[in-house]
Amino acid sequence: MVKDYLWSVKGNCLLEIWSTCLKPDTRFYYILSVLLIQSVLRTMNIFVAKIKFSVDEQQLLELFEEYGEVSSAKIVTDRDTGRSKGFGFVEMPNDDEANAAIQALNEMDYEGMPLVVKEARPREDSGRRDNRGGGGGWNRDRR
Repeated sequence: MVKDYLWSVKGNCLLEIWSTCLKPDTRFYYILSVLLIQSVLRTMNIFVAKIKFSVDEQQLLELFEEYGEVSSAKIVTDRDTGRSKGFGFVEMPNDDEANAAIQALNEMDYEGMPLVVKEARPREDSGRRDNRGGGGGWNRDRR
Protein backbone atom coordinates (compact mmCIF):
# COMPACT_ATOMS: atom_id res chain seq x y z
CA MET A 1 0.00 0.00 0.00
CA VAL A 2 2.76 2.46 0.89
CA LYS A 3 4.62 1.50 -2.30
CA ASP A 4 1.52 2.23 -4.42
CA TYR A 5 1.15 5.60 -2.72
CA LEU A 6 4.83 6.38 -3.29
CA TRP A 7 4.45 5.68 -7.01
CA SER A 8 1.73 8.32 -7.27
CA VAL A 9 3.73 11.13 -5.63
CA LYS A 10 6.75 12.72 -7.26
CA GLY A 11 9.73 14.94 -6.54
CA ASN A 12 10.13 17.01 -3.41
CA CYS A 13 6.59 16.29 -2.26
CA LEU A 14 7.59 12.66 -1.89
CA LEU A 15 10.68 13.53 0.16
CA GLU A 16 8.62 15.84 2.34
CA ILE A 17 5.92 13.24 2.98
CA TRP A 18 8.43 10.43 3.60
CA SER A 19 10.63 12.44 5.95
CA THR A 20 7.53 13.56 7.89
CA CYS A 21 6.52 9.93 8.35
CA LEU A 22 9.99 8.95 9.60
CA LYS A 23 10.48 12.03 11.80
CA PRO A 24 14.23 11.96 11.14
CA ASP A 25 16.31 13.20 14.05
CA THR A 26 19.64 12.84 12.31
CA ARG A 27 21.13 13.17 8.88
CA PHE A 28 21.56 9.38 8.73
CA TYR A 29 17.80 8.74 8.77
CA TYR A 30 17.22 11.40 6.14
CA ILE A 31 19.83 9.86 3.80
CA LEU A 32 18.42 6.42 4.45
CA SER A 33 14.92 7.61 3.55
CA VAL A 34 16.18 9.23 0.32
CA LEU A 35 17.91 6.00 -0.71
CA LEU A 36 14.78 4.00 0.06
CA ILE A 37 12.65 6.35 -2.03
CA GLN A 38 15.08 6.16 -4.95
CA SER A 39 15.04 2.37 -4.88
CA VAL A 40 11.24 2.31 -4.83
CA LEU A 41 10.86 4.77 -7.71
CA ARG A 42 13.57 3.31 -9.96
CA THR A 43 12.38 1.56 -13.08
CA MET A 44 14.33 -0.30 -15.73
CA ASN A 45 14.13 1.29 -19.14
CA ILE A 46 14.22 -1.29 -21.95
CA PHE A 47 15.16 -0.51 -25.56
CA VAL A 48 13.20 -2.45 -28.19
CA ALA A 49 14.26 -2.33 -31.86
CA LYS A 50 13.15 -3.91 -35.15
CA ILE A 51 9.49 -3.39 -34.29
CA LYS A 52 7.27 -3.84 -37.32
CA PHE A 53 5.73 -0.50 -38.36
CA SER A 54 2.19 -1.87 -37.93
CA VAL A 55 2.73 -2.66 -34.19
CA ASP A 56 1.21 -0.07 -31.85
CA GLU A 57 2.05 0.87 -28.24
CA GLN A 58 -0.79 -1.24 -26.82
CA GLN A 59 0.54 -4.37 -28.52
CA LEU A 60 4.04 -3.63 -27.20
CA LEU A 61 2.63 -3.13 -23.70
CA GLU A 62 0.73 -6.42 -23.82
CA LEU A 63 3.82 -8.27 -25.08
CA PHE A 64 5.87 -7.16 -22.06
CA GLU A 65 3.01 -7.57 -19.55
CA GLU A 66 3.37 -11.33 -19.97
CA TYR A 67 6.59 -11.00 -17.92
CA GLY A 68 5.41 -8.58 -15.22
CA GLU A 69 4.18 -5.09 -14.45
CA VAL A 70 4.82 -2.47 -17.13
CA SER A 71 4.92 1.24 -16.23
CA SER A 72 4.88 2.48 -19.82
CA ALA A 73 5.44 1.47 -23.42
CA LYS A 74 6.33 4.03 -26.07
CA ILE A 75 7.02 3.59 -29.78
CA VAL A 76 9.10 6.41 -31.23
CA THR A 77 7.45 8.11 -34.19
CA ASP A 78 8.60 10.53 -36.85
CA ARG A 79 7.82 14.11 -35.83
CA ASP A 80 6.55 15.13 -39.26
CA THR A 81 4.69 12.05 -40.50
CA GLY A 82 3.70 10.36 -37.22
CA ARG A 83 4.90 7.04 -38.65
CA SER A 84 6.71 4.56 -36.40
CA LYS A 85 10.50 4.60 -36.57
CA GLY A 86 10.61 0.89 -35.74
CA PHE A 87 11.92 1.16 -32.18
CA GLY A 88 10.65 2.09 -28.76
CA PHE A 89 11.07 1.92 -24.99
CA VAL A 90 9.34 -0.04 -22.24
CA GLU A 91 9.64 0.77 -18.53
CA MET A 92 9.28 -1.98 -15.94
CA PRO A 93 9.51 -1.28 -12.19
CA ASN A 94 10.80 -4.73 -11.19
CA ASP A 95 14.35 -5.50 -12.34
CA ASP A 96 13.88 -9.27 -12.14
CA GLU A 97 10.77 -9.15 -14.32
CA ALA A 98 12.49 -6.75 -16.73
CA ASN A 99 15.52 -9.02 -17.06
CA ALA A 100 13.23 -12.02 -17.65
CA ALA A 101 11.47 -10.09 -20.42
CA ILE A 102 14.79 -9.11 -22.00
CA GLN A 103 16.02 -12.71 -21.95
CA ALA A 104 12.79 -14.11 -23.38
CA LEU A 105 12.04 -11.48 -26.02
CA ASN A 106 15.49 -10.68 -27.41
CA GLU A 107 15.76 -12.16 -30.93
CA MET A 108 12.20 -13.52 -30.64
CA ASP A 109 10.21 -13.44 -33.87
CA TYR A 110 7.31 -10.99 -33.35
CA GLU A 111 4.97 -10.13 -36.21
CA GLY A 112 7.56 -11.47 -38.67
CA MET A 113 10.52 -9.49 -37.29
CA PRO A 114 13.26 -10.67 -34.88
CA LEU A 115 13.13 -8.16 -31.99
CA VAL A 116 16.22 -6.62 -30.44
CA VAL A 117 15.57 -6.15 -26.72
CA LYS A 118 18.12 -4.83 -24.23
CA GLU A 119 18.46 -2.49 -21.28
CA ALA A 120 18.45 1.09 -22.49
CA ARG A 121 21.57 3.16 -21.89
CA PRO A 122 21.58 6.90 -21.29
CA ARG A 123 22.13 9.00 -24.37
CA GLU A 124 25.72 9.97 -25.01
CA ASP A 125 26.30 13.66 -25.60
CA SER A 126 27.29 14.05 -29.24
CA GLY A 127 28.39 17.63 -28.74
CA ARG A 128 25.68 18.99 -31.06
CA ARG A 129 23.20 21.35 -29.49
CA ASP A 130 20.85 22.09 -32.39
CA ASN A 131 20.20 21.39 -36.07
CA ARG A 132 20.61 24.93 -37.34
CA GLY A 133 23.83 24.32 -39.16
CA GLY A 134 26.26 27.14 -38.81
CA GLY A 135 29.04 28.90 -40.53
CA GLY A 136 27.42 31.52 -42.68
CA GLY A 137 28.92 34.93 -42.93
CA TRP A 138 31.02 34.07 -45.97
CA ASN A 139 33.14 37.07 -46.85
CA ARG A 140 31.49 39.01 -44.03
CA ASP A 141 34.55 41.13 -43.35
CA ARG A 142 35.08 42.03 -47.01
CA ARG A 143 33.80 45.42 -48.04
